[in-house]
Amino acid sequence: MYNDPAKKTSKKKLALRHQLKVYLDTSVLLSLLLSYDKHHDTTVKIFSAARKIDCQLILSDLTLLEVSSLYSRLRDPEQKRFTKELTRLLGRRELVHAQTSLEPSSVLTTPVVGVRDISFEDRLHVVAARQLGCQMMLTLDLHFLRIDSKWLQFKVLTPTEFIVLGKRG
Repeated sequence: MYNDPAKKTSKKKLALRHQLKVYLDTSVLLSLLLSYDKHHDTTVKIFSAARKIDCQLILSDLTLLEVSSLYSRLRDPEQKRFTKELTRLLGRRELVHAQTSLEPSSVLTTPVVGVRDISFEDRLHVVAARQLGCQMMLTLDLHFLRIDSKWLQFKVLTPTEFIVLGKRG
Protein backbone atom coordinates (compact mmCIF):
# COMPACT_ATOMS: atom_id res chain seq x y z
CA MET A 1 0.00 0.00 0.00
CA TYR A 2 1.29 3.44 -0.96
CA ASN A 3 1.68 5.99 1.87
CA ASP A 4 1.04 9.50 0.65
CA PRO A 5 3.59 11.88 2.31
CA ALA A 6 1.11 14.76 1.98
CA LYS A 7 -1.36 12.92 4.22
CA LYS A 8 1.34 12.35 6.84
CA THR A 9 2.21 16.04 6.79
CA SER A 10 -1.40 17.11 7.15
CA LYS A 11 -1.92 14.72 10.09
CA LYS A 12 1.21 16.11 11.75
CA LYS A 13 0.06 19.69 11.20
CA LEU A 14 -3.36 18.81 12.61
CA ALA A 15 -1.74 17.34 15.74
CA LEU A 16 0.47 20.40 16.18
CA ARG A 17 -2.53 22.72 16.06
CA HIS A 18 -3.80 21.15 19.29
CA GLN A 19 -0.42 21.14 21.03
CA LEU A 20 0.42 23.79 23.66
CA LYS A 21 2.12 26.76 22.00
CA VAL A 22 4.63 28.87 23.91
CA TYR A 23 5.74 32.17 22.34
CA LEU A 24 9.40 33.10 22.81
CA ASP A 25 10.01 36.79 23.39
CA THR A 26 13.13 38.39 21.93
CA SER A 27 14.74 38.58 25.37
CA VAL A 28 14.64 34.78 25.67
CA LEU A 29 16.03 34.23 22.17
CA LEU A 30 18.90 36.63 22.86
CA SER A 31 19.70 34.84 26.11
CA LEU A 32 19.79 31.54 24.20
CA LEU A 33 22.10 32.99 21.55
CA LEU A 34 24.52 34.85 23.81
CA SER A 35 26.45 32.45 26.03
CA TYR A 36 27.71 35.36 28.16
CA ASP A 37 24.16 36.47 29.04
CA LYS A 38 23.48 36.09 32.78
CA HIS A 39 20.31 34.06 32.06
CA HIS A 40 21.85 31.79 29.40
CA ASP A 41 22.48 28.73 31.60
CA THR A 42 18.89 28.77 32.83
CA THR A 43 17.31 29.63 29.50
CA VAL A 44 18.86 26.68 27.63
CA LYS A 45 16.91 24.37 29.96
CA ILE A 46 13.59 25.42 28.37
CA PHE A 47 14.11 22.80 25.65
CA SER A 48 14.04 19.86 28.06
CA ALA A 49 11.02 21.41 29.80
CA ALA A 50 9.27 21.79 26.42
CA ARG A 51 9.85 18.09 25.68
CA LYS A 52 8.44 17.06 29.07
CA ILE A 53 5.39 19.28 28.66
CA ASP A 54 5.11 18.25 24.98
CA CYS A 55 4.74 21.77 23.65
CA GLN A 56 5.98 23.86 20.77
CA LEU A 57 8.28 26.80 21.38
CA ILE A 58 7.13 29.41 18.88
CA LEU A 59 9.67 31.75 17.32
CA SER A 60 7.93 34.45 15.30
CA ASP A 61 9.33 36.30 12.34
CA LEU A 62 8.92 39.44 14.47
CA THR A 63 11.34 38.04 17.09
CA LEU A 64 13.84 37.15 14.37
CA LEU A 65 13.53 40.66 12.94
CA GLU A 66 14.33 42.20 16.32
CA VAL A 67 17.30 39.86 16.76
CA SER A 68 18.59 40.80 13.30
CA SER A 69 18.77 44.41 14.48
CA LEU A 70 21.24 43.36 17.18
CA TYR A 71 23.11 41.14 14.72
CA SER A 72 23.74 44.08 12.39
CA ARG A 73 25.58 45.89 15.22
CA LEU A 74 27.96 43.02 16.00
CA ARG A 75 31.54 42.87 14.75
CA ASP A 76 32.48 40.27 12.15
CA PRO A 77 33.77 37.47 14.46
CA GLU A 78 30.74 37.90 16.75
CA GLN A 79 28.41 37.77 13.74
CA LYS A 80 29.83 34.39 12.71
CA ARG A 81 29.32 32.92 16.21
CA PHE A 82 25.86 34.45 16.38
CA THR A 83 24.86 33.02 12.98
CA LYS A 84 26.20 29.58 13.89
CA GLU A 85 24.28 29.54 17.18
CA LEU A 86 21.06 30.80 15.57
CA THR A 87 21.30 28.11 12.87
CA ARG A 88 21.81 25.47 15.56
CA LEU A 89 18.79 26.73 17.54
CA LEU A 90 16.54 26.81 14.49
CA GLY A 91 17.34 23.14 13.95
CA ARG A 92 15.91 22.13 17.34
CA ARG A 93 12.77 20.03 17.04
CA GLU A 94 11.06 21.85 19.93
CA LEU A 95 11.39 25.19 18.15
CA VAL A 96 8.94 26.18 15.43
CA HIS A 97 9.39 29.27 13.27
CA ALA A 98 5.98 30.84 12.63
CA GLN A 99 5.12 33.69 10.32
CA THR A 100 2.65 36.36 11.31
CA SER A 101 0.63 38.76 9.23
CA LEU A 102 0.46 41.80 11.44
CA GLU A 103 -1.90 44.47 10.21
CA PRO A 104 -1.26 48.00 11.50
CA SER A 105 -4.92 48.33 12.43
CA SER A 106 -4.82 45.23 14.66
CA VAL A 107 -1.76 46.54 16.46
CA LEU A 108 -3.11 50.04 16.93
CA THR A 109 -6.57 48.93 18.03
CA THR A 110 -5.44 46.25 20.49
CA PRO A 111 -6.96 47.35 23.80
CA VAL A 112 -4.58 48.31 26.58
CA VAL A 113 -6.88 47.66 29.52
CA GLY A 114 -4.97 47.78 32.80
CA VAL A 115 -1.67 48.45 31.07
CA ARG A 116 0.20 51.67 31.43
CA ASP A 117 3.40 51.86 29.46
CA ILE A 118 3.47 49.07 26.91
CA SER A 119 5.79 49.89 24.05
CA PHE A 120 4.80 49.55 20.43
CA GLU A 121 7.27 46.66 20.02
CA ASP A 122 5.76 44.80 22.99
CA ARG A 123 2.29 45.40 21.61
CA LEU A 124 3.46 43.78 18.35
CA HIS A 125 4.56 40.68 20.28
CA VAL A 126 1.22 40.48 22.08
CA VAL A 127 -0.69 40.64 18.79
CA ALA A 128 1.67 38.09 17.20
CA ALA A 129 1.31 35.64 20.11
CA ARG A 130 -2.48 35.97 19.97
CA GLN A 131 -2.52 35.53 16.20
CA LEU A 132 -0.38 32.39 16.45
CA GLY A 133 -2.72 30.90 19.06
CA CYS A 134 -0.13 30.80 21.86
CA GLN A 135 -1.29 29.93 25.36
CA MET A 136 1.93 31.13 27.00
CA MET A 137 4.79 33.56 26.49
CA LEU A 138 8.30 33.16 27.86
CA THR A 139 10.09 36.41 28.55
CA LEU A 140 12.83 37.95 30.64
CA ASP A 141 11.14 41.38 30.38
CA LEU A 142 9.63 41.74 33.83
CA HIS A 143 7.13 44.42 32.77
CA PHE A 144 5.25 41.69 30.87
CA LEU A 145 4.72 39.84 34.15
CA ARG A 146 2.77 42.80 35.53
CA ILE A 147 0.25 42.81 32.68
CA ASP A 148 -3.08 41.12 33.40
CA SER A 149 -3.16 37.76 31.62
CA LYS A 150 -6.89 38.28 30.93
CA TRP A 151 -5.98 41.22 28.73
CA LEU A 152 -3.08 39.39 27.11
CA GLN A 153 -5.18 36.25 26.59
CA PHE A 154 -2.21 34.04 27.48
CA LYS A 155 -0.06 33.33 30.52
CA VAL A 156 3.36 34.99 30.85
CA LEU A 157 6.22 33.07 32.47
CA THR A 158 9.92 33.52 32.97
CA PRO A 159 12.14 30.69 31.69
CA THR A 160 12.69 29.62 35.33
CA GLU A 161 8.93 29.32 35.93
CA PHE A 162 8.56 27.35 32.70
CA ILE A 163 11.35 24.95 33.72
CA VAL A 164 9.60 24.34 37.06
CA LEU A 165 6.40 23.63 35.13
CA GLY A 166 8.35 21.11 33.05
CA LYS A 167 9.64 19.35 36.16
CA ARG A 168 6.07 18.80 37.30
CA GLY A 169 5.50 17.07 33.98
